[in-house]
Amino acid sequence: SLPTYVTGGFCGVLFFSGLPLINFLPRFLLSGLLVFAATGFLVENLWDARKTFNRLEFSVIWLIFSVNLVFSELLPQFGLLIAIIVGLVWAAIAFAIHFARKSNQLLR
Repeated sequence: SLPTYVTGGFCGVLFFSGLPLINFLPRFLLSGLLVFAATGFLVENLWDARKTFNRLEFSVIWLIFSVNLVFSELLPQFGLLIAIIVGLVWAAIAFAIHFARKSNQLLR
């Protein structure tokens, strides 16, 4: 899509120019670029992922996102670490449930 390439080219020119061009831009423009980039990332990884994962695996994605969102405000230095640990534990539980269902089907 054209807006993505224009945004990427604009950021590349600002980054590689070596001049402090970014100081002359209003803050709302730069925050708009950040929101534009983040919105596509969030939609792709939090909403469109439901088509590729089952509900148990999809719940792991949302659990990691939610825990990171909450604990990044409460404990900023450990928010991501806590989210990763909770995600690993929940993924292990999800794997055990999925494996138990598969092995139960094999025994029948």
